[in-house]
Amino acid sequence: MRVSILLLFLVFSTLSSLKAQSTPVLVPETRKTRVDEILYNKQTGEKMTGEQLYLLLKEKPGLQLEAHYNRFGQPEKFLYDPANPFFKKEKDPNLRPKIGEDFPEFTFTTIDGKTYPSEELRGSWLLLHFYPIIMAINEDRWEKMQKDLNTARAQGIKIEGFGIFSTDKDLIPVVGKYQDAIHLVNKAHGFYEMFHIIEIPTTILIGPDGKVVNYFYVDEKIDFLEILK
Repeated sequence: MRVSILLLFLVFSTLSSLKAQSTPVLVPETRKTRVDEILYNKQTGEKMTGEQLYLLLKEKPGLQLEAHYNRFGQPEKFLYDPANPFFKKEKDPNLRPKIGEDFPEFTFTTIDGKTYPSEELRGSWLLLHFYPIIMAINEDRWEKMQKDLNTARAQGIKIEGFGIFSTDKDLIPVVGKYQDAIHLVNKAHGFYEMFHIIEIPTTILIGPDGKVVNYFYVDEKIDFLEILK
């Protein structure tokens, strides 16, 4: 999992401006993660400092850090590999949870500050709709998801829906009208990396036992009511 060139540029810029002050180095505000506190040498396992990263960025512009995420979708560790400083580790569809397998543990935090740990969602069906940006969403698809979720609930089926975006922008103007039926999650870049989400949109149906039941990709109809029956 890689950190974008933009992230590294921002880290480099911050380090350059703060170097003389010897103040802590921060990544962009949206991540709220101190790179210098969770940066390690991949080969030795030793912790690295912001000063070391500053020198590396001067020596090797464009280097990549490998990011590891926690269950909240937030970076918990960055690794620098001296043997492969410019590596590009892509998301691999073969590593995403397969149908019939347990979906990894997670905790989603919605835009209204509520948290939903996967353990507490056991016993309910889950519909996870991944779409990274708020531009050009398919309103017909969202209308159908909302309608079908409400239909299932009216039939006594326990099901929770989540719309998961990686943008930092306000979701309310675009999808706020669906919030009663679908929980909205933003700043969720880490989940896209963790679950190897490549096709956009990707929608995942998870059973009450926590196992993956079905994937719906791109323009496929998200017909989950028949499956629930």
